[in-house]
Amino acid sequence: MATRHEGREGTVRRVRILAIVGLLFVGAACSGDDSEGTGGPTSTGLAATTSSTAPSALPSPTEAEPSNVPAIAATIEVAAAPMNPAFGFGSVWVPNHHAALVTRIDPETNEVLAEIPVGVQPGGYGLEAFGSMWFPNYGESTVSRVDPATNAATSIDTGNGLTCGDAVEAGRLVWVGNCDALVLTGIDPQTSTVARTLEVEGFPFGNGKQLWVDQPVDLAQIDPRTGRVLATVDAGSSEHASAASFEGDRLWVSYGTGGMGLVGALAVVDLRTGDVTELGTVGPNPAAPVVDGHRVFVFSVDERTISIVDPTSGEIAEPVPIPDIETEGIAAGFGSVWVADFSGNIVYRLEPPSG
Repeated sequence: MATRHEGREGTVRRVRILAIVGLLFVGAACSGDDSEGTGGPTSTGLAATTSSTAPSALPSPTEAEPSNVPAIAATIEVAAAPMNPAFGFGSVWVPNHHAALVTRIDPETNEVLAEIPVGVQPGGYGLEAFGSMWFPNYGESTVSRVDPATNAATSIDTGNGLTCGDAVEAGRLVWVGNCDALVLTGIDPQTSTVARTLEVEGFPFGNGKQLWVDQPVDLAQIDPRTGRVLATVDAGSSEHASAASFEGDRLWVSYGTGGMGLVGALAVVDLRTGDVTELGTVGPNPAAPVVDGHRVFVFSVDERTISIVDPTSGEIAEPVPIPDIETEGIAAGFGSVWVADFSGNIVYRLEPPSG
């Protein structure tokens, strides 16, 4: 039976495991060994514990000082159907899903620096890695690699059906999902060609050292060399995390709980020990948490609100509303929260309250 204890941050329990061969965030993903197996030193891994009992009730959000509506610092007009702002090379990068473009924004002036032609229906969080920005193109089997010095894009054919998920760095490769083919595709940044294909289903995300996938029933960490499942996080139902959900050796996860999983909730996973700390409830249908170093933001898709969390204490402030726009998620960078209005063709820069 899994053990629990009440800690300063909430209910703590062990993550459930499908398979355990050790976490590789200081092992395979960073080592020079490219052989099969785990190779090199690994951590003790996530404890392989399971329980047939239902999770205990989540603690309610800690009462915080009243929060005000975030101030709109800038309203930036962009091309059609903006999605998922990302950050890199001192800029904000926004894929325009219906325009086959990526918009580059200067956060110092909030002005558009460039509109860069890429592939069909770019989406997901862009990746800053290996001297380039990388963007999956959901309407075709390609990834666009953008040179930040020239704003020129190179198309890389993954050859495995439509791409999906985020662009992810792990094991010295750049990964994207090919959801139609149920595979992950690894691209060699030295040659801009496909170097490895893993038979793994899901939307990939990661933190530069680990490769994870958002699967229908849980989140799974994948060995980028073998495709082996290293560990899974099963906090509740409809777990969500992204490249923006990592904070050092911790991963922030949103999920559903209560009857039919309709109540939004938040947990944080210690990637060294496997402890899952259940922090409390947030708005319904929460998107993947976003970390900016000092705060964690959780966007409720249904309520159009943001819950602001203190990552040290685990305190969850009362949700605050944002502009009534069509978006599936938010991003945090350059001291602000960035929200792309998919139907309005606008990127909002918000100054959130400190609550």
